[in-house]
Amino acid sequence: MIRLSPECIVCLARQAIKASKAVNAPEDLQFKVLKEVMKTLVSTEWGGCPPDLARPVFRTIRKVLGVNDPYRRVKKLSNDLMLKMYGKLKELVMGSQDPLRTAVIISIAGNAFDVAVMSEDDLMRIGNEFLKFTSEIMRRGVGIDDYELLRNKVLDAERMLFFADNAGELVLDKLLIETMIKVRGREFERVTLVVKGGPIINDATPEDVEYVGFREVVRNLAVKTVSNGDPGTGPDRRDEEVMSWFREHDLKIFKGQGNYEALSDVPNSFFLLITKCELVARSLGAKVGDVVIKYVRG
Repeated sequence: MIRLSPECIVCLARQAIKASKAVNAPEDLQFKVLKEVMKTLVSTEWGGCPPDLARPVFRTIRKVLGVNDPYRRVKKLSNDLMLKMYGKLKELVMGSQDPLRTAVIISIAGNAFDVAVMSEDDLMRIGNEFLKFTSEIMRRGVGIDDYELLRNKVLDAERMLFFADNAGELVLDKLLIETMIKVRGREFERVTLVVKGGPIINDATPEDVEYVGFREVVRNLAVKTVSNGDPGTGPDRRDEEVMSWFREHDLKIFKGQGNYEALSDVPNSFFLLITKCELVARSLGAKVGDVVIKYVRG
């Protein structure tokens, strides 16, 4: 688990303005949201990891805006963009020398769909030019590359636990798991896909899983949820119930910075992400912007 740093506080305060603008809130309401978020930041314990503090911050944002899902429109747009490109991306994967590696890198490239660190305009630009963006990612190479370990585990495993990150990116995770099954030549005994139980930033939720057609490619799919900070949305990522999920699966994959920040100490696990801040980059021994395929040993 990565501990909160001073930079995280500034980043979380910035989210108040970004979420407000996402719903076209007038300036006076933006000020109100920012003021209430600052109160939340001051009154909340700063001893955990960044996602621990993000949950009450976004609960405050939703409450003051009076909007349950400020990024609902952006999530749908990013899902639709990637669904539209699914056929071309699948052709790219299956026509490559190593389809699984290509699918892994495309899935990680989708980790760029993160409105916490990117403007909506930039996110949409990347979505519309995703093939070009993916080519650039592939040309740049992988900063931390434990792919061979991942490939071997994919071939041998029977029960996979997959913690998804953002909408849009979720479509590319679907392509990744579809490719895993093709390369293996057999279904997994079980695939457990974990998403947020309610809206927070542009994270994927069960609604997104159904919207992008995940069940079309994964026969033995179970969907579980972890908390977005609201009651009834699922257990905390470090709850004992979630720990039991880790023990029940022989392949564990975590997408994105938030899952790395909260669960980087889970043994025998793979973390797939693009580093987007200095805190995570320092923890990994990588540079900001690196593509990361990281295995954490037991």
